[in-house]
Amino acid sequence: MRIDVKWGEMDAFGHLNNVHMVRYMESSRIAHADHKLRPELSEKEYSDLIMGRGIGPILKSTFINYRRVTMFPDTLVIATRIKKDSISVDRFTQECIMVSEAQEAIVAHGEAVVVCYDHSKGVKCPLPDAWLRALEN
Repeated sequence: MRIDVKWGEMDAFGHLNNVHMVRYMESSRIAHADHKLRPELSEKEYSDLIMGRGIGPILKSTFINYRRVTMFPDTLVIATRIKKDSISVDRFTQECIMVSEAQEAIVAHGEAVVVCYDHSKGVKCPLPDAWLRALEN
């Protein structure tokens, strides 16, 4: 995924505010999950997933390591994948890397632990088989 850094996203120090880096990572994580899960789910399962009905993913934790200052103008190339050996009964970890086109360098990398959650019961639950198939491919 490519995201153009906007001038209005700069902070008082003249660099990209860290809140926007978190949002960029979120956008990449969601696009990655959509790409992996959507083909494996029925239309109703997918609708329930994105609308928070029934079983769906929730963010347990996230972190970002900032490696370089990012400034306007720039375009970030952001890639996300499932962390090797992170899939367990009820969770998985997505890894994310952000590369600056202007600097031709990695500016940040991070991870997010995603837990499977049953919204109707209000508890975490095992990953459905369709999810496991999608995540392991």
